[in-house]
Amino acid sequence: MTAAERIAALEARRTAMQAAEAEARAEQQAADLESLVELESLHGFGRIIRVDLSSWRAGSATMVAARIPLGSEAVYRRFEQTVARAKKDSGDALAAGTLLATACLVYPADKDLLAATIDAAPGILQHVALQIVTAVQGAAEEQKKG
Repeated sequence: MTAAERIAALEARRTAMQAAEAEARAEQQAADLESLVELESLHGFGRIIRVDLSSWRAGSATMVAARIPLGSEAVYRRFEQTVARAKKDSGDALAAGTLLATACLVYPADKDLLAATIDAAPGILQHVALQIVTAVQGAAEEQKKG
């Protein structure tokens, strides 16, 4: 086999692998969206945050979803108190964000799928926490205006 033939064979193999991965990702995305629709019907369309993963790996979800807590909920008040008391560079604020996101996360509900998703996107919980805080603060601003 010549070098050109080997290259062509390898490129064909890569293309087939990419196609298989794209199909697997599409199947997972369809399953994720089915769950999202159920969660939005259960909690309300405006009460769910969806965060899509920028990278995907087989065995993980393509997105995570969290419910937006009410500002009066204990989980959110505890988050605010911890952040307010956190000393600079102590890591307490980061831990509080992780706890908030974990408490509000509604998808993936399967612990193995969740673990694989966090492994594929290790910063996803902090991103979810930021989205929750942004949504809660936005809701509070709207209430002040109303």
